[in-house]
Amino acid sequence: MKSKTQKEKSNSLAISNETYNKVFERDSGCALCNTLGLHEKLIQDKLKNISVLLECHHYVTRSRLGMGIEENLIMLCKYHHMEETKYRDEIKKY
Repeated sequence: MKSKTQKEKSNSLAISNETYNKVFERDSGCALCNTLGLHEKLIQDKLKNISVLLECHHYVTRSRLGMGIEENLIMLCKYHHMEETKYRDEIKKY
């Protein structure tokens, strides 16, 4: 069996637009803000100068070859994605 090239590995870790859209629809925004009800406070207190963007977070990180598939992704706002180490326990529950 032929091993994957670096490009093939990279492509399997990437998140396609289709997958991003499916995760966005499934999570209906930031999974933690929706769960914890913190979004308004975080925007006011922490994100005054940062656009609130939604990003897909890999449960199993890309550095550990976590694939860009729905089952390995959760939608987080910019704040929670930057601070994901503080929220690992909540992310694992999702």
